[in-house]
Amino acid sequence: MTAATTLSQIRPHLQIAEPGDIKSDPTNNCTFFSCVKIHNQLISSVSNISCPDFDPSICLPGSITFMPNGCCKKCIPRNETRIPCSTIPVTKDISDAGCKGTITTNYCSGSCGTFAMYSAEAQALDHKCSCCQEERTRQQEVVLSCPDGSSRNHTYTHIESCLCQDTACEPVRARRAAPSRARHSGSQALRPGRG
Repeated sequence: MTAATTLSQIRPHLQIAEPGDIKSDPTNNCTFFSCVKIHNQLISSVSNISCPDFDPSICLPGSITFMPNGCCKKCIPRNETRIPCSTIPVTKDISDAGCKGTITTNYCSGSCGTFAMYSAEAQALDHKCSCCQEERTRQQEVVLSCPDGSSRNHTYTHIESCLCQDTACEPVRARRAAPSRARHSGSQALRPGRG
């Protein structure tokens, strides 16, 4: 028998023609077979592609595709073009009872992959809303300087870490109506002769 016939009998669907040929498995793009001739013996070798870790939850909806090898998946991450949710350091002047000081603290800022997308299954828009919020905080104490030369201890909440937290997506009408009601209520309270 020839080399091609021998290996074709072992793996008939591959049709390996001669030693040195490499063919992908038609049922699995992550597996390759090769024919190697060593010491006048034909050896069928199986190779598997190792893909990098893949987490579909970080992908923009509808962006999951295969890499050129046809085996490993890739996608456009939700935060690829935006700054991901993280702590941002900021220096702030604070005052308490006339005493003043400066602190360096953090605030949360960044993208969390919020989207609205048509769902064919639901025949409606599918929404995902997520906010960049504090994950861990701690109480921090600072000493403030007072005008009379004394000092005063002041405690504030320091943000240690931030993360994206899912939240309810409110309809546009509800979001627009809420601020106008709040302004109306506030102006009522400030009118002379009331309350």
